Amino acid sequence: MNLTHEGPADVVSTSVRAESGVTITPPALLDIVLEELEARRALIDSVEGQATLREEYRRALVTLANWFAWTHQ
Repeated sequence: MNLTHEGPADVVSTSVRAESGVTITPPALLDIVLEELEARRALIDSVEGQATLREEYRRALVTLANWFAWTHQ
């Protein structure tokens, strides 16, 4: 994940800062990711929580599939 550098001019790329206007450091991003994982970790212990995680994962995959289809036209 590119946080601040948009990459070379001849490559289609972007950064978190370019897309969001927010500058985030790698340690801060790691803290955010770990907090999100910890919140989801507790969901594994129940059937309802597992269903929630499956639905989140399904939605994420749909988003990735749409992005992939769009970028490979």
